[in-house]
Amino acid sequence: MDESGVMKVGFGTKMKVPKDLSTLNNQKVALRWTQAANSYNETYLTPEGYRDFEIRPAIDLQFVPSLDGATN
Repeated sequence: MDESGVMKVGFGTKMKVPKDLSTLNNQKVALRWTQAANSYNETYLTPEGYRDFEIRPAIDLQFVPSLDGATN
């Protein structure tokens, strides 16, 4: 993670890139916020008054395998 908070993730094997990326440009994906396993709430004083914040791990990755066993 660099000083601006940007994190880069590296993988040990190369990704298989589709020959025609234009088909992916118009695709959509569903985003579901996950429930962190180790989260808790804390109250902090902000310029707008007291507010509750959810405290969770900085990195909480949850990978889900493909249902059909596809690897590409």
